[in-house]
Amino acid sequence: MNTIEFTIEPLLREFLQDDKLIFELEKSLDKPVSNKVKLALIKEVLNKSRRNIGPDQYYAYSEWLTILLDKILNLGESEPENAAYFSHYDDIREITIRNLKSARSDLKICMFTLSDDPIADALDECYSRGVNVRIITDDGKIFDKGSDIVHLNKKGINVRIDSDKSLMHHKFVIIDNIKLLTGSYNWTRTGADINNENMLVTTNNKIVRAYKKEFQRLWIEMNPLGRNGNGKAKK
Repeated sequence: MNTIEFTIEPLLREFLQDDKLIFELEKSLDKPVSNKVKLALIKEVLNKSRRNIGPDQYYAYSEWLTILLDKILNLGESEPENAAYFSHYDDIREITIRNLKSARSDLKICMFTLSDDPIADALDECYSRGVNVRIITDDGKIFDKGSDIVHLNKKGINVRIDSDKSLMHHKFVIIDNIKLLTGSYNWTRTGADINNENMLVTTNNKIVRAYKKEFQRLWIEMNPLGRNGNGKAKK
């Protein structure tokens, strides 16, 4: 993945002089950057850097801007093997969807609540092209306003729910048995757009195996959600 070489930070500060924006640019170095994020960064660079142009600096500014914008536009789109994301800096909904759509054969999902339609659509798309999608969720959340669980279940995706007073509070997905997404982030619009949330992506084999073991344990213990949205508690 191409990156901005921040050995040129003195040059950045010559025209930006904005610690927050420089921090956001630095965060872009070790993770994919969507076109939406690139556009936002470019707008910020243009708006804030032009305030700092001296009367004899227009040529230097033009060269500086050309180099910087070129590097932003060429930031890679491929997913890193290990990365941390935070909702107020990163588009964690888009990152999640991109990872889900990368699945070739299998999605193992433990999600306390799921009510964000773009993510539900991504799961439906994966299922429609033959990915084995399985979802474990909390029984108390499936009938929440906006919940997508019953809809996905009726589409044919296998869903299992808990049957006791404790919450099924996990938030993780295992992709093709090789990649894990986990963190505080529930798949809700509030989680993506309002809350302070985090998400960790890793392909560390030892960690992925541990979460896979937990998923398999829960899958055996939990109860199938019927196509009519009903589930029966185990005796």
